[in-house]
Amino acid sequence: WEALGEGTGYVNDWCSYITLNSSLIKYSRTATAFNQGEYYFLNNSFATDNINNGFGFFGSKGDFEPYANGDPGSNRSFPCANSLMQDCHVRRTRNNDGIVFHKNSGYYDVNNDGFTRYDDVGPNHEVVRCSSSDNRENGFDITSGLNITLLNCVSHNNRGAGITMGHYVRNVSILNHTSYNDDAAHNFGGSMAIGDSRNVLVDNHSSYNPGQRSISIRADAGNVTIKNSKFISGPDTNRSAVIEIYE
Repeated sequence: WEALGEGTGYVNDWCSYITLNSSLIKYSRTATAFNQGEYYFLNNSFATDNINNGFGFFGSKGDFEPYANGDPGSNRSFPCANSLMQDCHVRRTRNNDGIVFHKNSGYYDVNNDGFTRYDDVGPNHEVVRCSSSDNRENGFDITSGLNITLLNCVSHNNRGAGITMGHYVRNVSILNHTSYNDDAAHNFGGSMAIGDSRNVLVDNHSSYNPGQRSISIRADAGNVTIKNSKFISGPDTNRSAVIEIYE
């Protein structure tokens, strides 16, 4: 299956049990924009030269203002949940990121405690043996949802970070990831940028020739573990810090 053009390759609205197999999506606005539903299987598919994003899970905001009718649950979003993406590849996204789990509207802190928030992307996502390269911004954008695992993936030659995390994403595992020549613009987070997130595990990460530091961690990240990893500077690396923590 091929989609060529300026629209979005695939958009879903309250659908479940969706399979995208052996497909090419090129010259579209976004290769996939999954907004509502669950049980997605993406296999052996390619997204290249699209405008905004490659394969994207965005969720959608609720229908009401927060605390409408005194009910804090009335603005609950309709999350995308339970996805498996394997052997998929994104290249040359013109404006933004490659493989994306991203919020589609503002978050609401339900109990004003910094923890109870409604997400736009739901839980349980696995990305296995996928690559994302040569994108305008980040290779993998993980900024919404929880219980997200990247296993045996590769990012390279992205202008932004190889992987970026933030917007209170939780329970993220980055396992056996390889990054090379990421942060080509020298103004993002290197091979990996860890922002506002909780319970992040990075295990057996390999970083080669990042633009600036290898990993940047923002001070509002919580419970981050990095182990069994190697960081190799190269001719394009212009800072000596391997891991840099900043406000």
